[in-house]
Amino acid sequence: MNSDAQAAGQRYQSAVRIIIQLLSQQRVDEAVSACLALSKSNPESNDALLLLGKARQMQGRFEDMLKLVEIALGRDPRNVSLQLQFTGACQFCGYHDRALAQLAKLERSARKNAGLLQNVAQLFVASGKYEDAHRCYLRATKLDGNNPQYLNNLALSFIFMGDLRHAEVTYSKIISRAPDHYDAWHNRSTLRKQTASDNHIPKLEKALSTLERNNAGEASLCYALAKEYEDLGKDERSFSYLKRGAESCHRQLGYDVQIDVSMMKRITEIFDRSYAEKAKGAPERRGPIFVLGLPRSGTTLVDRIISSHSKVESMGEITDFALTMTRLGWSFDKRP
Repeated sequence: MNSDAQAAGQRYQSAVRIIIQLLSQQRVDEAVSACLALSKSNPESNDALLLLGKARQMQGRFEDMLKLVEIALGRDPRNVSLQLQFTGACQFCGYHDRALAQLAKLERSARKNAGLLQNVAQLFVASGKYEDAHRCYLRATKLDGNNPQYLNNLALSFIFMGDLRHAEVTYSKIISRAPDHYDAWHNRSTLRKQTASDNHIPKLEKALSTLERNNAGEASLCYALAKEYEDLGKDERSFSYLKRGAESCHRQLGYDVQIDVSMMKRITEIFDRSYAEKAKGAPERRGPIFVLGLPRSGTTLVDRIISSHSKVESMGEITDFALTMTRLGWSFDKRP
């Protein structure tokens, strides 16, 4: 390679790194400009299209994202990264049949690739296909059974499948291989009611005693201890750990309540009485039933009551409505 080509290659890689950094910092408009500049100077670059697609995803411009990845796939149909992005774009756009067809192909090609199986499983989860995801997670851990993240995903998959016994066994494997995976300690404690003869309290307290104050794992261990002491009926001990865990979370929280206050104010300004009075009525007919409410207000209970009717089926907490709202009204901001 001559010096000019080498310099051009270095400039190209530097531009790619800058775009990735901009996206990680959520400086999306700057990333879009950089992607367009990279694509102009390197018109055959799939990297530029792939990164621009990610930027369009962050902007809620899902159809644009899909068009870009389709162009890139036309150039390089065997590129796995492009196939994964194509699947995600189809999901965002609501083209679930196309997404599932692509996932089936990806799963077949990933039989000996644990990392790709993880990605495929996560996309199956996004489509609500938990059994398919579980199959991929199982296969991935057979290929690489020492990877704590793979095991963690498998444990969560066991929970989705209702197999809490195997979930607990899997969390124990994670802890034995990666004792600093503190979420695994907490999640394991929540799976069943602990007893005086069968609990994890001594090991939890020993793990907590080795941590420095304000360690990121402090809250998880404290919440695990709070749960297990509560199961044993030792409420004061439980509450002391609950309090310590909450204080640890609070110290690490980067939350600004004014962002939410201003957002609530803006919502009341836009969706006021006059707006509501303009809404048109609709005739009674078969169709979707939306259950609306704040978190912890009983929406899941209402869903269960309605779906107990023989002519109603619950779809769960699917993302279609939220993605449609995003597609129609997104403006990239801290809190759109």
